[in-house]
Amino acid sequence: MDVAQFQFSSEANQQVYFYQSTELRIEVLQNQHHIWMEINGVIQSACQNKAPYRPVLPHILAMFLPYNHHKIPSSVLELGGGGQSVQRYFAQTQASVEFTSIEYDQDVIDTVKNYMPGGDNLNIIKADAFEFIAQAVNDKRQYDWVVVDLFHGAESPTKVFSAEFFLDCYKITKQDGWLVFNCLRSEPEILTSLVETVNECFDAKSKLFAVPGMKNHILLAYKSPELQGALMEHIETFNFPDEIEIHNLAKSI
Repeated sequence: MDVAQFQFSSEANQQVYFYQSTELRIEVLQNQHHIWMEINGVIQSACQNKAPYRPVLPHILAMFLPYNHHKIPSSVLELGGGGQSVQRYFAQTQASVEFTSIEYDQDVIDTVKNYMPGGDNLNIIKADAFEFIAQAVNDKRQYDWVVVDLFHGAESPTKVFSAEFFLDCYKITKQDGWLVFNCLRSEPEILTSLVETVNECFDAKSKLFAVPGMKNHILLAYKSPELQGALMEHIETFNFPDEIEIHNLAKSI
């Protein structure tokens, strides 16, 4: 039992929706305070069941570090997102942010739209995430945040760890923007390779935070703005407050 399952087990749960096919099982559950969606038995998204539908899974706090300590983005591209906890909260609290989520499975989209709160205000495009990002590169589209939250069950697809993928992420991230990567791998060699690959692609030192009590690690990569004029240099990085940076695992890699 993980942190999220423990958190929701202390109250009587009500099933809001259930769907099952040969390869997919989707369930939406709620209690007095929370509503969440499970895919194939894994909690994908959870939030408070009253506006502004604040996300409650612990890894979201790490994903929101740039939001809380840098600036509010004007545009966000989210690859994946499950029950759309992040976009739903933005829609309620930062309605001016242009937020686009890419989801491959129409059954997941229909569940989010019809059985999770605030579905009418969500911008979800049915598409393959890798094809979408390749087209975005070709179209020279850019976003303040590129959020990667892609999973097959409880695993990240292998392709999201490739240098080619991170180079595409770099190209569609605006200067002074962020790559926000949710990783469920915890093996030291995988995390080391992840940090080194992203550092090379972004030409900067990325940040890596473990989520207490969960498998998630959140990688944050800042795309430095180019200084105009005689200097034409890159700002090295963006640093969070010292009490946060001491938990940055990438410093030891």
